[in-house]
Amino acid sequence: MPASLGIKHNLSQFLHQLFQVLLVGLTIGTMRTVVPTLAETEFGVPQTSFLLLSSFVVAFGFVKGFMNFYAGRWSETIGRKPVLILGWLVGLPIPILIWFAPSWSWIVGATILLGVNQGLTWSMTQTAKLDFTLPRERGLTLGLNEFSGYIGVALGGILTAWLTETIGLKIGLLWFGLSVVGMGLFFTVFFIQETRPRDQYRLLRNRLGEWLGVTSRLNHRTRRCDLPGPFSSLSAGATSGCLHSVRRVWLRNLSTL
Repeated sequence: MPASLGIKHNLSQFLHQLFQVLLVGLTIGTMRTVVPTLAETEFGVPQTSFLLLSSFVVAFGFVKGFMNFYAGRWSETIGRKPVLILGWLVGLPIPILIWFAPSWSWIVGATILLGVNQGLTWSMTQTAKLDFTLPRERGLTLGLNEFSGYIGVALGGILTAWLTETIGLKIGLLWFGLSVVGMGLFFTVFFIQETRPRDQYRLLRNRLGEWLGVTSRLNHRTRRCDLPGPFSSLSAGATSGCLHSVRRVWLRNLSTL
């Protein structure tokens, strides 16, 4: 039987998912801080250049929006956790590409991977939390999700700036980026649970509730239209027995999810 729904009953997983979105924010915060400086110092691209703005923003935004769409479809097919793992695996080469980048095109390629990473991971952290929260908690869930993510963006920028001043631009990004992505992958594999069955349980429970409501109204109308006599009593008894049997089958199937 799936665990109960609600933040209170799933607090550990809820906090793990918030930590995941914090790491997602750290990843993008790192890139937003380092890439403009790297473009100017390593590749001679001014920070006010239209090339820098267009290539970074367009590549990231287009790919992230595209992957948001496919992340939802894949999560319904293979589950939330595999999509989250895939997102972190895609993020692993990003710091390495920037470390070895001989030209600006490599940075654009790393930005495309960042868009894939963000589209898969950010979407899944949000979807997974909504799987086990109650409808009245969804506003709070989405708010905490955004708060945790953008705190990560800010912290990623601050920490990366400090590291680049301390140990260097590329080496700071390399070690910090690999550490963040590595932590995201590690915690996903060993601590994050698959939440898709809980969403399926919620849907079946809602459908069962709707069906029971419909059959209850039909029984009420049947009782109002019945004529007295042995045939009507027999019909009512048979109908009641059939409905009772079907309900038991539904509840048994629901309990095995």
